[in-house]
Amino acid sequence: MLFRKSKHLICKVMLNMLSIFFIDGATMLPVRLKIARLRANLTQEKLGVLAGIEEATARSRISQYESGIHRPTFEMMCAFARVLNVPECYFYTVDDDFAEAVLDLYSRWESKS
Repeated sequence: MLFRKSKHLICKVMLNMLSIFFIDGATMLPVRLKIARLRANLTQEKLGVLAGIEEATARSRISQYESGIHRPTFEMMCAFARVLNVPECYFYTVDDDFAEAVLDLYSRWESKS
């Protein structure tokens, strides 16, 4: 049992480290935002509003982020991560397989805590 708890703590630490190493100076991948939003079954407007964007501009701002026209701040990405229940590093991970592994690890950790 202690090993299992330690393993989950290690996973959480790894996710936090990934956030630091991959995000500092990195660019958010627009496709990751869209994929996470669609998986959460949210409209662009709903995601924006839940993340704290004014309702009048929420849909267009999310559309611009998803298409790569504009780049959201890291603070905004943290809000999206909270709403979409994904780790922040997911949005910045270039390799698709690794991004999916990060989501899997995160969901396992979330379900155990």
